[in-house]
Amino acid sequence: MNIRFESEVQFLKGVGPRRAQQLAKLGIKKVGDLIFHFPVRYEDRRDIQPIEKLEIGRTQTVRGSITSAGYINRRRGGRMFRFLIKDETGVMSCLWFSARGDYLAGTYRPGVNVIATGRISYSRYQSCFEMAHPDISIVEGDETALGLLLPVYPLTEGIGQKQMRKIIASALENCPPIPEILPEQATSRFGFPSRDAAVRQIHLPDEKTDSALLNGFASPAHRKMIFEEFFLLESAMAIIRSRNTEKVKGVKLRITKEHVKKALSLFPFQLTPDQRNALNEIARDLKSEHPMNRLLQG
Repeated sequence: MNIRFESEVQFLKGVGPRRAQQLAKLGIKKVGDLIFHFPVRYEDRRDIQPIEKLEIGRTQTVRGSITSAGYINRRRGGRMFRFLIKDETGVMSCLWFSARGDYLAGTYRPGVNVIATGRISYSRYQSCFEMAHPDISIVEGDETALGLLLPVYPLTEGIGQKQMRKIIASALENCPPIPEILPEQATSRFGFPSRDAAVRQIHLPDEKTDSALLNGFASPAHRKMIFEEFFLLESAMAIIRSRNTEKVKGVKLRITKEHVKKALSLFPFQLTPDQRNALNEIARDLKSEHPMNRLLQG
């Protein structure tokens, strides 16, 4: 399949015009948009715990089937939503204290297989372990194998995680290598992977990757893309500053040593060498006919 970054997503396998309209709600219109639609977190199916071995106070992950679900009216008004998960070892409760609308009941129904991650407490009402406001993923079709690190994406109505994963995997499989935009010295200096490798690792992390690094956006691939974003921002700001310096005339001030000496006398302490350098640079800018564009931090 001959796919380019500028190609419309509807031409990807498994998309089509109808799903392309759904993706457009997420700002995804081109294949390039899809490739840079990064996960918001990762689901670590390598460390799923049996319900009977959960520990109160820890954040843990379980997998099971919903046995019952429904809304519960609160004494002080409003309602909660609760469902029970069962695995081979026991039953656990998942609870949402503020449940508006019917989305939860329509999504989490008896018989649905889910993976839940959250802080473990104990429900006296249900006499079982409980998670309040857990992160929930529905296990779809053949996505039942353990030992996987699965990306979790921002979604829109009509597209599930399994579908989004397949669509993005198809885009990565059929698109050309993603070109590098950072200078080579920056990539080598900080030991970053290539841009193509970084994007692919963010979507399809190696199973040996530490999930804490992934969910903290601190993996080498994430650090590369974060650095790239700041690099582009700083480059754009430098271009704007350069254009302003060339076109805009500022007020040229006369700064003497007496002015600097008087400014120094206002401080109840001695300036460090770096602080003196900053003061000298400010004085030099003030004497220039071009506007000063400087952030002083300290």
